Amino acid sequence: MCKTRIACLALVLLSVVSGNAFALSEVALVEWDGVEFYQQDLTYDLAPQPFSQYGLAGVDLPWVFDMAVNVYGYTPPASGRSYLNVATSTGWVVRNLLVDENMMDAGYSGISMMFDLYDCVGPGSTPVTSLQANMVLSDAPKSAFNFNLFSSALFTVTSLENNAEGGGGGGFETRGEDTAHHIDYTGISFPGGGEPSDAVWQPGHENIEQDKMQCGPASVANSLQYLENRFGETHGVIVPHDNIPSLDGEEPNALVNKLQQRMYRYPNKPTSLNNWRRGKVEYIDRNGVTYDGPEGPQQLKLKSWGYGDSGYTAPTNGTVLVDETGKGGMSIIEWIIQELNHGEDVEMFIDLDGQKVGHMVELIGGGHTEGVPWVAWAHDLTQGDNSTGTTQSTGGIGFSYLDGDRYVNFIGYGDGTTSTPKSGDITHALSESVPEPSTLVLAVTALIGLLAYTWHRRKRY
Repeated sequence: MCKTRIACLALVLLSVVSGNAFALSEVALVEWDGVEFYQQDLTYDLAPQPFSQYGLAGVDLPWVFDMAVNVYGYTPPASGRSYLNVATSTGWVVRNLLVDENMMDAGYSGISMMFDLYDCVGPGSTPVTSLQANMVLSDAPKSAFNFNLFSSALFTVTSLENNAEGGGGGGFETRGEDTAHHIDYTGISFPGGGEPSDAVWQPGHENIEQDKMQCGPASVANSLQYLENRFGETHGVIVPHDNIPSLDGEEPNALVNKLQQRMYRYPNKPTSLNNWRRGKVEYIDRNGVTYDGPEGPQQLKLKSWGYGDSGYTAPTNGTVLVDETGKGGMSIIEWIIQELNHGEDVEMFIDLDGQKVGHMVELIGGGHTEGVPWVAWAHDLTQGDNSTGTTQSTGGIGFSYLDGDRYVNFIGYGDGTTSTPKSGDITHALSESVPEPSTLVLAVTALIGLLAYTWHRRKRY
């Protein structure tokens, strides 16, 4: 193990002098090595929390791997899946954030994870400007990670606005500041060995800037554009409107604007769960978004989870969405990861207050780390501003582990006491795709992907 930057550089120098190649399975990272830390200012209308307890770690994947491999001598595992861990004097705050080379091959340059900043600096609505921490990149998940002052480093912390107040209808109840663990890992453990680790990344997901509380139509707009990007040439999937931002309806022909009209979403107002699903089906139905089947244009395969009804059928042309809540005895997260593995495009609702008020996102990946499920998503954390970007540095590409259907690394709700953690729950999801390809096509596609990945790895290093 290489615990400090000096130790890493010494080992690399020794390997050059001796002619031997050290295969380092773990290296320490410091300031300017591709990881940035933020304190989130929650500017929600009904629950503002300036200088909140929620931190964000943003990882620039090419930068981190360049430093770890070419400067410190790190050897990534054959799977491509490495893990980032951060500890402070108060504990292990960033746990096994997946830092995956396969994510870069899918076209994504970064990822971020929320963590409990109060664990690091103590409670109180005050600005945080620095963080003393240990940070390592390793080729396997950790079951524990402790702070060591001698080998720790000082990291800069900057402010980041978060106004993604959400959809579903209604609004947040005001949440009191308290000293509870707001990112709660109580139900999560990484035992090591035995339990499977896997990941699926869907390439080609776009992520547009969003208007305030526009997450519902924007999540579907991003997803439909993904379908066209992936299946436009091979299956004739055409979305007739451009996936571009539209703040205050400034782009009347933008895809997101057309969707919010179908969802009955008004400016600076959230989208209800029923209108989110219904409006998506209505847009697909009325605009003839289909795929080319053997007998001509065919309906996309549309599904939902969490509604507990028979689904929805559009009245104009009869496009059908089927609700699969409880199918096969699966949980919602099992269903979501299954959909991702089958090539389905998934949008997900995170209930942030226990009353169906929350946030809608487009998923770009999912899987397990030693049996613990996780998802990764695209969204806009700072809505209503087209200048802020939607990268990992602004929380636009996020990652969270799940405890059942509870979102661990995300903002949520509590009772304002020190005993109840704040967390969100996954309660609803939508998916769409062309019908699944044959087993032979899947096998050929997997082989092509494996060959491409091998070529990229050889070229990168």
